[in-house]
Amino acid sequence: AAAAAGGEAAGGGAAPPSSFVGLLDIFGMETFERNGYEQLLINFANEKLQALFVSEAVELVRAEFVSEGIRVELIDSPDNSAVLELFEGAKRRGGYPRPGLLSILNEETASPKPPDDARLVEALHRRFAEHPAYRKPAAAEPATSFTVRHFSAQVTYTAAGGGGAGGGDVARSFLKKNKDELHAKLPALMAASRWPFVRDLFLARAADSRRGEVARQFAASMKELTETLAATDQHFIRCIKPNDRRTPFDFDEALVRSQLQSCGVLAAACVAQAGFPYRRTFLSMLDDFRDLLTLEEQRLAWGGSAAERKAMVRKLLTQAGFADEDYQLGRTMVFGSAGLEAQFAERARELRERREADERARQREAEAMSAEQKARLAEMERERSPSLPSLSPSLPSLPLSPQKARLAE
Repeated sequence: AAAAAGGEAAGGGAAPPSSFVGLLDIFGMETFERNGYEQLLINFANEKLQALFVSEAVELVRAEFVSEGIRVELIDSPDNSAVLELFEGAKRRGGYPRPGLLSILNEETASPKPPDDARLVEALHRRFAEHPAYRKPAAAEPATSFTVRHFSAQVTYTAAGGGGAGGGDVARSFLKKNKDELHAKLPALMAASRWPFVRDLFLARAADSRRGEVARQFAASMKELTETLAATDQHFIRCIKPNDRRTPFDFDEALVRSQLQSCGVLAAACVAQAGFPYRRTFLSMLDDFRDLLTLEEQRLAWGGSAAERKAMVRKLLTQAGFADEDYQLGRTMVFGSAGLEAQFAERARELRERREADERARQREAEAMSAEQKARLAEMERERSPSLPSLSPSLPSLPLSPQKARLAE
């Protein structure tokens, strides 16, 4: 699955959109009684993705804690850089890069000499005999085999294709399988297909007239795939093999523990447990809860220093009732325990409701005070201005005329 995903990424199709959701389903590490060329490439893909997982789930989080000055216990994480160096080679300072296992495989494949897997394995022995991730075959193992110490287990690969008079199993030959055997005109034919999916698979191959090696193309596709993954917000689901017997409800504790340790799952869990899963910048937090700040605090939040923002965030968390052990304040970010964001949002809502209730109570008090003051002022006005006798004389009542009297009746 990793090979297919990488091939599509490097297949010359349309570039992925700037915003997308992708799903990568890969094989796990493969180790059988006899491991060949396919297992070598599949396990190389797993090493690349394992390094990405460790970097995303452990190293980047730990580096962020250190840069922010957060106090967490440093936890060792599995490091497979030696295995990747074995496969991909290493760069030398001021010199040519040292070739890796895949480079030597490609060189032997492109050699004008007749293909000979024994010659390939001898070249690997000479180059990597002292490498910590490589082991030459023991006396009881096939002469054309070699062992790689992968992050999860040691895997012995057998390049069975012989050369010269020794013969060998050509169907299992590394050099035979590594050679791109597609007919030169086939990619151009498939690139002219009316089906977009088929056409996109072969566009890049049709444009490249060179006949490359499969491992070279695979390594290039893995590089493009990992670069795409590194630019995304990643989430991981790690599958653990419960036992080697393929039986249900049967957990081999030693096997499961070994996988959890070698895959970096335990290290990632320890970092999350020792650290703080909730992380947010001071400015972002103050912006979302600015209605809880005074006008002067709002001015400092956007125009003040990082230390002033830090003090205001601490004040907000203290007002919300959080203890010091629930969070830590870094240089520019607040780090909190799981659920801190939801708890703070709930307590901030309660703070708003209390403030609104207090404001309504003050308004009612002001209104009641205003009515009382108005009545008191009116009373004071009456006391200052007593009623005066009317200046108009009283006039006697006049009798009604007979018509008006009848109407009145």
